[in-house]
Amino acid sequence: MRNRLLIIIFLSAFFPFVSFAQEVVEKPVEKESNHNVGFVAGYSTGLGLSYKYENGKNGVQFSFLPIISENFTFVSLGCTLMHTFYEAENSGLFVYQGNHLIVFDESTMYVAGLGVGMDFTLTKKISFSLMGGYALNNYERGRLLSMSLESGLFYKF
Repeated sequence: MRNRLLIIIFLSAFFPFVSFAQEVVEKPVEKESNHNVGFVAGYSTGLGLSYKYENGKNGVQFSFLPIISENFTFVSLGCTLMHTFYEAENSGLFVYQGNHLIVFDESTMYVAGLGVGMDFTLTKKISFSLMGGYALNNYERGRLLSMSLESGLFYKF
């Protein structure tokens, strides 16, 4: 009995110093990127190479396409503001306000648009945006209100 008591006392005294805990290794947290680069085509958002920055629910997108030759000049500059109002796992809904400046030879046209868009996450790094709304043109002959359709394919980096 005395040996059992000594063993129990010895183990209970030694037990707190024995660690059964596992080593905690912190996994690096993969931060979702706010930066996107891709191509867009839209009447009120612009054409060509595009950069999009998203900060939470708000975002801004810039696009640029220059085509310059001896015979003609075409330049498309776009700037679009976006606000996301609904997000799901692989998609989101947002409103946008697009601005598009078009220079074609000697004439200049400005297009302003307002509408709703959907953003689809195709893979972890690739997303597709589809937007539709109204566009107001201001060009040399006057103004024109029309519907517009916009799209973009982006790579997150």
